[in-house]
Amino acid sequence: MAPDMQIPKFFTTFNAAKLLGVDMTTVIDWCKQGKLQAFKTPGGHRRINPKDLIKFLQTYKMPVPSILQQMAQLQCLVVDDEPQIRRLVSRVIKAMDPDANVELAEDGFEAGKKLADTLPHLWSST
Repeated sequence: MAPDMQIPKFFTTFNAAKLLGVDMTTVIDWCKQGKLQAFKTPGGHRRINPKDLIKFLQTYKMPVPSILQQMAQLQCLVVDDEPQIRRLVSRVIKAMDPDANVELAEDGFEAGKKLADTLPHLWSST
């Protein structure tokens, strides 16, 4: 998978294997053993949610491919017209997850732009 490609809604076992540089049967075995969460289509093919793939990689201390890095990192947007409140909320988030990407916005216009640019997992506005 090229780094500029979009993350699919679900990975096939073939796509996951290709991304991780392992054989497809290895991915299937991980699923059968319950190590990697997957569901089966009515045709019996497995599908893997990207978030489950990231969780699996982190659990087993395997490197997260660059295409999944941004998805693995917590993205937050804090919106408030008070700079002190923005900084306080940002510090609390960073204390909980030092790797989190925290964007700050002081008004709705700036928040709308950053919301579209960063697609945060979490956003807060007071």
